[in-house]
This record gives sequence, C-alpha cells and structure tokens, in this order.
Amino acid sequence: MQIQYIFFALKNIFYFPWNYTHIIDEQREDSRCLFVDISDTFRNDTGTGIPRVSKNVIASLHEKNLAYTIVEIYTRVAPVGFYNCKTKKPIRVKKGDIFLFLEPARYAIAGNKLLLDKLYRYGIPLYFFVHDLLPLCYPQYFPKRSVIGFRWWMKIIINYTGLIANSKSTLDEIKQYIEEHPSLPKNKNIQTTYVHLGSVFSQKPLPVPSAADGIEKIALLAVSTVEPRKRYDQIVGACELLWEKGIDMQLTIVGKPGWKNKTTIARIRSSPYLNHKLFWYDSYISDAELNALYENCSALIFASEGEGFGLAIMEAAAYNKPLILRDIPIFREVSGDGAFFFNGFTCAELADALETWITSYKDGVAPLPHVRFTTWKECTDNILQILGIE
Repeated sequence: MQIQYIFFALKNIFYFPWNYTHIIDEQREDSRCLFVDISDTFRNDTGTGIPRVSKNVIASLHEKNLAYTIVEIYTRVAPVGFYNCKTKKPIRVKKGDIFLFLEPARYAIAGNKLLLDKLYRYGIPLYFFVHDLLPLCYPQYFPKRSVIGFRWWMKIIINYTGLIANSKSTLDEIKQYIEEHPSLPKNKNIQTTYVHLGSVFSQKPLPVPSAADGIEKIALLAVSTVEPRKRYDQIVGACELLWEKGIDMQLTIVGKPGWKNKTTIARIRSSPYLNHKLFWYDSYISDAELNALYENCSALIFASEGEGFGLAIMEAAAYNKPLILRDIPIFREVSGDGAFFFNGFTCAELADALETWITSYKDGVAPLPHVRFTTWKECTDNILQILGIE
C-alpha cells in the first residue's frame, strides 16, 4: 500500500507542475461548467453496469436547458489532470464550476489527489457517485489490487464536498465505513445522500402467465457478471438437483466472465445439462435479445451476496416477471415485498426454495413485483438537486 502511495507521489512530482498551476483560469470566457467524469467508460465502454448508468445520466443532462455547460472529462495520472473527452485537452476551471465523478477511476483519482485538494481549497464543489462498497464488504471475492485501490479511493473521496450513493443500502454502508474508521482524515461536513438509478423500461408491464394458461416448463433467467459473489455455483447446483428429480425447467444465464471465476466457470461448463437445460450467454448480447429473454422467462433469479443496486431486478419487473431473490437489504429496498426471498448458501437449500416457488407459480399465487420505476430523467433531476443546480 505504501509503495503505491510513493509511486503515485513520484508521478505527481514528475508530471504535475504544468497542469497544477494552470488548471484554474478565471479568464475563461464561457459559462459555468458541470464537469462530469466518465473515465472508465471513456477508456473501456463495456456496455454494462456503470457505463450504462453514466451514458443515461449524460444523455439526460444534455436534454436539459441548464445554466451550465456539460463537459465530459476523463482523469489521467501521467500526465496528471482532467481532460476533455472530446478535445483530449486539459480542462480549465473557474469559480462556479462543479465536478461530478460518475465513475470510480480509482487509481487515476488517487494520482490526482493534490489537484483535487487544490480545487477544493479554491471552492470548487467535488461530488463522487458511489455505486457500491463491495470490495470493502466482500474482499474475498475481489482481486487484492482492486481491494487496495478501492480502500485508497474511499480514503480520498471522503475529504471533499459530497458522496452520492445509488441506494439507501449503499449509503448505509458508506456511513458505517466512516464510523468504523474514525481516524481517517475526512471532511466532517461532507454531504452523504442517495438517489435510485433510472430505467428505460415501460411502467406498463406485460401480463405474466397464470395456472389457467397450462404452465408446463419453468424458464429461469439470471442476468449478471459471472463471478463468485453472484453464487452461480449455487444456482446451477440447485437446478441440477431439480432436474434430477424430473422437474421440467431451464436456466439461462446472461453474463460475461468477471474475476476470480475459474471455479465458477468450470462449474457451469462441466454441467451435464449445459446447452440442454442450462444455457449461458457469456459474451455480447444485444438489447433486443436480452429483452426477448426477459419477455419469455418465467422469473428472474438473483442469488448475489451483495449488490449496489441490481438493475436486473428493475428490468425483470418491467416485464412483470416474478423475482426470486436472496434476502439481502438492497433487494428488499428495491423490490419491497413483491418478490420471493430465499436464504441459505447450499444447493439443497436453494433447490427446496425453488420447489416451493414453482408450486406457488403453477398455482398462480407467486408474488408479483410492484417496483416503483425511476426514470433516468428523475434520477438525473435528483442528482442535480443535490448539486444545487436548478
């Protein structure tokens, strides 16, 4: 950890002086700017997760008639500074500007700490959007480098204007982290709040089949990155137990391989039911294909041990599809009591829960979602209100 601090400090010393002294420019003639950092998407737009959030928020910002110019930026370590995504040139800042860091860009932020300090002392508000604290809450499921980088990032961002979480559950974890680390330097007056993420889906969902429709086959859908925290091993194992009992059902997984996933991937690919009752979309899938899977599935199953939000819940709920969810705070927050919740981490426990749900589904009494959908416009409006922008 200390070696990495020294490494970035040396980079700052070597590359820092010009951008450090020239970033503030009160002679800049254009209007006030809202600088929105989308470093991760700028470097590698995966089309999932955080990039989807950033692109929808950016699009909503550009649709508004604000007294601010919206400028997408990315953060660099060598040479240090903040750069305009369109021109690739360093930005210039004056009083009245605001920074919103929509994406972590953890090591880049760490490498620019001196510059952030300068801006904050000058009176420039710096807000950071926090999508989750998963590497801190579940370090066993993340590469060591990611855990160290995340811990470092958190130590830095609690020193500035505000933190915006994507859920109350994430906000509670932020507050708990701050309370559990009283010795950390921080802004005692830091603003901490949350907004729910938006959705592009309709609030008029499709009807769900009932017992009168003669339900025969159950089609479960799981949508999320394939890595240990998501507990795909448990889902696949539970379904195999049910298949061995002769229950007619199928499981479709939509998720790219994540990290620390050799065991999980081996578990999926070694299943005797792969490409027969078990299907895995492990690479790019279009929105149209994903929407078709949602429309034709019987239910969404989400067994993750921890999430920042869980967009798949909103997506499935838009199609009025039943939700089979692990009983964790964020899933309760997003879905209320409009879901079938399960506990336990063994395949047998989940198989028993699924059998109970299947019976209720075929009897037409399985709970249906009643999620309150937030549009991206509403999400963006809430963010702007926090930033003090009308």
